[in-house]
Amino acid sequence: MAGSKTKFHRSEGKKGVGIYTLIAILILVLGLLFTVSMSNKSTYRFVSNGETITLWEGKFIPKGSEPVKNFDPLQAGELKARGLTGKNYVGQRAAYKALFDELMALVTAESAKGKEADLNKLRMLLDRGENLLDRGERAGLELLGARFQLAKALVNVAEMSLERAYRKALPAYEEAIESGTGDRETLEVKRDTMQSVLESAPSEYR
Repeated sequence: MAGSKTKFHRSEGKKGVGIYTLIAILILVLGLLFTVSMSNKSTYRFVSNGETITLWEGKFIPKGSEPVKNFDPLQAGELKARGLTGKNYVGQRAAYKALFDELMALVTAESAKGKEADLNKLRMLLDRGENLLDRGERAGLELLGARFQLAKALVNVAEMSLERAYRKALPAYEEAIESGTGDRETLEVKRDTMQSVLESAPSEYR
């Protein structure tokens, strides 16, 4: 009888250990799912259909996602070929910053062409960048560094545009001064101003 009781207690003990092991495994699985879901919820990615780019955010389910409501579709243009899509970004600010950096990379590449740079393209890219920062700030994101970067790019493009306008207009002012058209003193002051700006312009603008 004593041996039978001992076997019974051992059997009960094994069952208890088995139940605790099952509970521990279940808790571990649930904890893992919770961690994965939380990680997915803080993940953002860009999706392109070839024409527009949209921003998607993870849902509280593994691999689930949905479009960000306050992000208007952005015309893809050259961005679709620069590897922006297919990446995951932790936090909405990181996603906005990545897109802004891509826009600024295109601005830098176009500006590097100097006198061959397309000013209309540069203005379009800068408009996109400004709109993006406006959206980000409305979403409560801190993007001060990006705002300063945009300001510098806007000044550079404005200087490039002014240099081209002055270079194109200067011969007409010279001709007007020589022919006596208009107030000579006023024309000469403006001509000297344009010459000064052109002489101090970076060599890549010329």
